[in-house]
Amino acid sequence: MLIIVSISLMACQKQVTFLTLEEKLADKVWYLERYSAPGTTILYRGQPTFSFQLVGATRSYLDSDGIVGSYTITEHPVASYLQINASNRFIEAFVIRQIDKDAVVMEYSRNNGLTTLFFSTRP
Repeated sequence: MLIIVSISLMACQKQVTFLTLEEKLADKVWYLERYSAPGTTILYRGQPTFSFQLVGATRSYLDSDGIVGSYTITEHPVASYLQINASNRFIEAFVIRQIDKDAVVMEYSRNNGLTTLFFSTRP
């Protein structure tokens, strides 16, 4: 009887898969849902807005403004960064504050002000 219970318990165990930050971000289209900067908050939910995509196989970046380039993701214990490299425009490194399967929050600092960008994959 103990053997049957042990076999049953082993068969019911779920295997947990941990995705890297790049696996969570790549190969999806991310739409800007909210922009927040000192003194300004703009909501775009459900409206046409800025979007970007990271292509994991080629490490390429493309966005709705027509910018094409490459990306680098750097993970540190305290913060993770997304750096976009494009020949026709300088794009800052974004600090990735939060990510799940269909939402990401990123920040960057400019002129002593913190800008927060909220993206979703939109169903």
